Amino acid sequence: MSDAEYEGARQKAALFDLSSRGTIEVSGPDATSFLQNLTTNDIAALEIDAGCEAYLATAKAKLIASLWVYRMAETVFHLDVAPGANDRVLKHLNFYLISEQVELADRSAEFACLHVAGPKALEWVKTIFALQEDLAEGRQVVVEDGVVLRPCRRTALPGVDVVAPAAKKEATTSRLHEAGIVKAGAETFDVLRIEGGIPAEGIDMTTDNLVMELGGCERAICYTKGCYLGQEPIVRARDLGHVNWLFRGIAMDTRESPGGGAKVFDREKEVGRLTSSAWSPRFQKMLALGYLRRGHHEAGKSVIIDSGSQRLPGIVADLPFDRETAR
Repeated sequence: MSDAEYEGARQKAALFDLSSRGTIEVSGPDATSFLQNLTTNDIAALEIDAGCEAYLATAKAKLIASLWVYRMAETVFHLDVAPGANDRVLKHLNFYLISEQVELADRSAEFACLHVAGPKALEWVKTIFALQEDLAEGRQVVVEDGVVLRPCRRTALPGVDVVAPAAKKEATTSRLHEAGIVKAGAETFDVLRIEGGIPAEGIDMTTDNLVMELGGCERAICYTKGCYLGQEPIVRARDLGHVNWLFRGIAMDTRESPGGGAKVFDREKEVGRLTSSAWSPRFQKMLALGYLRRGHHEAGKSVIIDSGSQRLPGIVADLPFDRETAR
């Protein structure tokens, strides 16, 4: 990881190319009700140019995909999905598409997603695009040349997706870079993501997970909407007051990465596993994300991480990591 990229992001703003993310378009007269029946959040309540986080889940509440849903027009929605999730999402939606007047299309190749993250991110992006109105998460703003601004937190830092037509990717990238926003790579992004406690699909959350276990599930699940696929086990877990596994952070005084899949022990009892980790220049610690069994998840608790080749002491931390929880 480049120190210049990391410090540029933490002090001002950095530009990350997230164009491997996908865009699935759901349109037609029944698009709203179709998505309302299949996602965990209240899609019907979205106004035009509004968006929300949501999950697609199985009937048993196992994750199919995490996504941002944006209402582009009255009967048109764009699903912003993780890299590699396009086919899985389309297969799932097609399976439940019976007689509804809905059309599905993979439009990923038509767009480029450039994420600007840092304390100056929103301010600078507003200036670059001569925007007068405020940028707020859950709202998108269409600016010139078909560019769409979507504030969202993908790392420990405030951020905004700059979604541009694919043909304008290079011009938009140059415009952002020339304004003083440093270009940064995937390794820097991953460190900042882990510092923020943001789970990555396919790494920190997979189809083996219940959606109620996931980090950020409180933003992606609506408990007041009508019936939807997976609702019964989700509501049951809420009424029982807990799930058995919780997404947590662990801080370690080492530069040696334990790697994904490392087991977590409380004394001699296995109580969890890690999913991702990275050395944090800010905290001067190895920070990890993973799942811990309820009763062994309290912040400040001492645990042992066993990677198979080494045993490392660690401290359970609240997410996102801060100076207190990662001490």
